Order: sequence, then C-alpha cells, then structure tokens
Amino acid sequence: MAHEHAPIVEAISLLSTAAKQAPPLEGVPTGVEGLDDLFFTVEWSEGAPRQRSLGGIPRYAIMQVTGVADTGKSLMVEQFAIKQAQRGTPCVFVTAESPAPFVTIGLRARCGHGRRFRSD
Repeated sequence: MAHEHAPIVEAISLLSTAAKQAPPLEGVPTGVEGLDDLFFTVEWSEGAPRQRSLGGIPRYAIMQVTGVADTGKSLMVEQFAIKQAQRGTPCVFVTAESPAPFVTIGLRARCGHGRRFRSD
C-alpha cells in the first residue's frame, strides 16, 4: 500500500537560488603526487571548454576510498591527514583497521620534523 505525502516545500529550491548559495569550487591539496590533478572543473574560454585543475580534492566533498587490500588506500588517507596538519588545518583521522599506536607511529614517521600528533 503506497502512502501519499505532501512535498516538503522548504526543501525545494530553484537551481539558480541553490547556485548562489553554494560555496566556491576549490581544491584541498592531498599531498599525494599526481592525485590533485585528477580533480578539475570545466570553464569556457574563447567559446571552448577548458579544464582547470582544482589542485586537490573538492572542498566539502564526501569521499569514500575503497578497493582491494594492499593498494595504498590507508597510506593515501594518512598522507592527506599529514598534508592538512602541515598546512595548519585541523584534521581527524579515523580508522577501524589499525590500532592507534601503529597509526600514530606511521604518521610520525612520514611527517618528519618532530611534529606531534594527538592519539586520543
């Protein structure tokens, strides 16, 4: 039996209104060589589309990193966390795969420069 519901009018907006409220499209550097150039936007110049690199993962994007075992997923995410820490951007690294002491040792080893990480 299908239930009929009235639309939630407050949740509906025109594309022109939503576009004005959207944040600017910009990239967040990952620290992973070659990865940042994979994210781009298309702009029109002289009547033709041109790709412009965002220089990183789109800000505010929700990313799910998946794949088969031992392909570098965790390493890539750890490198991203290190890059954000180096930029002074607060970052939280959450994993269900590795115990915290091992993650902390790995992050410290790759970060260098004696940077401190909170592991609590």
